[in-house]
Amino acid sequence: MRSGVSFVLLMGLSACQGQHDGLRLLRAGRYSNALTALPPVATAGNAQAQNRLAIQYYLGLGTPRDLEAARCWFELAAWQGNTAAQTSLRAIYLNGYGVEREFEYAYGWLAAAASTGNTRALIYRGVLTDKLTPNQMRHARSVMAQRLGQRSPP
Repeated sequence: MRSGVSFVLLMGLSACQGQHDGLRLLRAGRYSNALTALPPVATAGNAQAQNRLAIQYYLGLGTPRDLEAARCWFELAAWQGNTAAQTSLRAIYLNGYGVEREFEYAYGWLAAAASTGNTRALIYRGVLTDKLTPNQMRHARSVMAQRLGQRSPP
């Protein structure tokens, strides 16, 4: 049993190290190297690594800009409660970056992030409120609450 626990701890430390390596490489502007370091950690389910990888694809850092890949990584992180990813999805759905414009979906992700007290999400949600009817806002909150309660993508 101890060897199983040790293996799990070592795997967790390895993923943590990979995330730190990716962050260090991003900060150093070594985007191509970060693009190599982050995917194994992101694929293992680390929401922070998923969000950082999404940012790289969104901005085209070390790779051609790929809005579909960015959306996918942002959503994986967002479904785990990463408020930075939830807030970033606002821009994707609000502006139709690689997807159809969806004000309700943008609002839903902002509502999810705002429910944790995320200041940026609270501000953006206030701005987006002017674009939606009260019924659309209720519907968006209801759908997102149901989906987040399931903790899995739709």
